[in-house]
Amino acid sequence: MQIKTGILTGFIILLAACAQEQTTEDAQASDDENMASTEMAQEMKPSHIEQEGWLTPPPGQETLGDQHGDIEVAKDGKVYVSVMGEPKGIQVYGTNGNYISNVEGAPNNFHDFIIHDAGDGVEYIYGAELDGQYILKMTLEGEVVLSIDALATIPTQYQKDETAGLSLTGIAVAENGDIYVVDGYGRDFIHQYDAMGGYIKSFAGKQAPYNFNTCHKIIFDVRFSPEQLVCADRENGRIIHMDHDGNILNINDGGYRRPSALAIHGDHLGIAELHGRVIVLDKDGATVSTLGTNEDDTQRSTNDVAPVAWQNGLVTSPHGIAYDADGNILVSEWNSWGRVHFYKVNE
Repeated sequence: MQIKTGILTGFIILLAACAQEQTTEDAQASDDENMASTEMAQEMKPSHIEQEGWLTPPPGQETLGDQHGDIEVAKDGKVYVSVMGEPKGIQVYGTNGNYISNVEGAPNNFHDFIIHDAGDGVEYIYGAELDGQYILKMTLEGEVVLSIDALATIPTQYQKDETAGLSLTGIAVAENGDIYVVDGYGRDFIHQYDAMGGYIKSFAGKQAPYNFNTCHKIIFDVRFSPEQLVCADRENGRIIHMDHDGNILNINDGGYRRPSALAIHGDHLGIAELHGRVIVLDKDGATVSTLGTNEDDTQRSTNDVAPVAWQNGLVTSPHGIAYDADGNILVSEWNSWGRVHFYKVNE
């Protein structure tokens, strides 16, 4: 009888121990799940939050005007937006989004422009005219300090034909001052000039190994040393990294939504995608965040979405992109009425 009682007691102790072990494992599993859930929530937290109604159009206008250009931010925080509608040229806005003025004498067909410190501590506007066939360097006040006749200086073998010439869509300036422009609506050649406007060479294009199909805009990626020339290869959905001479360093074939414009801040590359999205990549090309994703095909890759159809939080056809000093993202659209998004860093 004592043996049976001992066996029974031992069995009860064993069951209690197993139950305690299971409870501990369950608690640990719950903690792990909570931790994973917290990590996932942190990962899913958007990098930026849109500030609706941030920009105030010029006096007497409900919108900015016809846009098919880009957007830039100067060191003092002022925002520059190229427009084809009235008032034409480059509109200037304050850090609060209020209209200030237009850049005097700026052309109305800057498909792309950048604000760049030429090394003398002074910022200049470098712009590529889409139809005018000129490459300009201007002060922020509008004084032209360099004018390059692209049609006259780029050999005809790189042009479309004698009548069509060039359709310059992008511009970038290297650390040494060399100016690069791309004929993205033409034959996709990239043309290099020195800082004084002297033609150097042309490279890339639609042929192998590049196989560009609308190298829409370009940028120098200063996250790398030496810096790299990067192309938004729009219709191929790719981001292509090259050295200064055009040698391909990396092809990011991420299936992007018609990448149209590029901007750098810290370790991040912001991409305006014409097909209804903004995406942010890290230095390795991994996705950090997506913003404003629009899944309505009738509102993507078109400039015909009227203000009445705009939806808060959604983009339509992002065409230009810039960062300010704080890492906030500004996006300009391809839109007949003109639309700008301001995405504030989500702290």
